[in-house]
Amino acid sequence: FFFAVLLWPAAGNMDKCSYQLVPAQSQLRVLTYKAGPLSAMGHNLCLSVFNYSCTVEQRTLTVTVDAKGIAVEGQLDAETAEGPSFSPLGGWAVSEITKNMQSVHILNAEKFPEIKYTGELQPRDGDQCSIIGELEMVGVKKPLTLTSTVQEDAEGITLRGEIMIKQTDWGIEPFYIMMGAISIKDEIKILWSTRCFKAPAEADMAHRLRPVNTHHQ
Repeated sequence: FFFAVLLWPAAGNMDKCSYQLVPAQSQLRVLTYKAGPLSAMGHNLCLSVFNYSCTVEQRTLTVTVDAKGIAVEGQLDAETAEGPSFSPLGGWAVSEITKNMQSVHILNAEKFPEIKYTGELQPRDGDQCSIIGELEMVGVKKPLTLTSTVQEDAEGITLRGEIMIKQTDWGIEPFYIMMGAISIKDEIKILWSTRCFKAPAEADMAHRLRPVNTHHQ
């Protein structure tokens, strides 16, 4: 439900350069928000996508996420310009949240092991780049357009952005317990801060990126 803005070659450079993701300098996160009359007993959450792969073929971007490759980083404490801050949760809580997230009621990870985004890169407008595409999750495809800021230097590019999406647009009923007394809001936020190094096009004519694992212990 969230995983696309990972590479943006600059306008006019698409056929000249490819970009290789730098996992240690990249983050892809999902924030969820609690709701319900007893929401004080629940948690806003910060989730990290740690297992995904990317390919760029001409102007087509494809991002594939392992539905089981999403980890609970902790309880969301605050959102700032530098990114979310969070506190660790206990092992039992992390285990229960992960189990619920992968269950048939949410991502149904056994039946739908992949979440996939495919789209077309658009020409840059200043430091902004958009991609017009389609997100497939739990077997449902929906249009999704993303926008990212792009910062260039001699070594490569850095991409940052965020988007809110509704789980119900993909047929996912937000998690709840106690007849809705504690629940997760329909809208979730996806955030990315991605660093990509430049590589000569002839070294990778297909503009491919290797699969990555950005989960840091």
